[in-house]
Amino acid sequence: MPSRAATRAVPKSSEPIWDEVVSVEVGEHELDREKVLLAVVNHDTNKLMAKAAVPLKSLEVGRHYSMALDLGDGAVLNVTVVIPHAPQRELDFLKHNADYTRVEASVTGITGDSGSGFAGPVVAVWSVTKDSAAARAAPGGKKIDLYRRADAASETDVVNQIVKLNGEFKARDMVPVLQGSTLGGPPLWPSGHRACFYAQRSAIQIGAGIVVELMNRYVLRFPNPGLPVLSLSW
Repeated sequence: MPSRAATRAVPKSSEPIWDEVVSVEVGEHELDREKVLLAVVNHDTNKLMAKAAVPLKSLEVGRHYSMALDLGDGAVLNVTVVIPHAPQRELDFLKHNADYTRVEASVTGITGDSGSGFAGPVVAVWSVTKDSAAARAAPGGKKIDLYRRADAASETDVVNQIVKLNGEFKARDMVPVLQGSTLGGPPLWPSGHRACFYAQRSAIQIGAGIVVELMNRYVLRFPNPGLPVLSLSW
């Protein structure tokens, strides 16, 4: 796996949407001092238009961190950063949080009305509930900021927002799952990519379940979306 990667070029657009996943390799022993460096470059002139950095030290393994990085002058770069695997870091977390267990889940397919006229991306919000029947009957959840805003010029602010996300969503993961803005869009991630979060063992009992809500930028639920087909792993 390379230590750097690039998206495709989006021609003739001042508001490019990539809907793309790129991967870079970082040694686990380097996570505490490494950063994901992001650069927006004009493909034709190679001119650097904007840049940002996301330090990896505070990221929990498997969790998806969706950031709206304020580049200044009204420009915002929406990115999602995830460390999919880091066995030693995960082991250290579980040693210090003995009552927690790792939960993984993924959307493998969606059937029914795909919806239209929405603003993407489509995001799956995963959590654990002690009462799956009550969760199934409940209305849509409260509005959630799918992308946490941070000042791209300040690594301190970026880190502070990541730390806040860790505290607010200990037992939740928010994962952009589909390209485009409807339920009919193709999967964003490669096959086998999963959401990951940590749930207290006391919450995993008879009647408990995993809750997934499909959201996008402006609405909490799609009309008549059909039932997601879920692949779950504990």
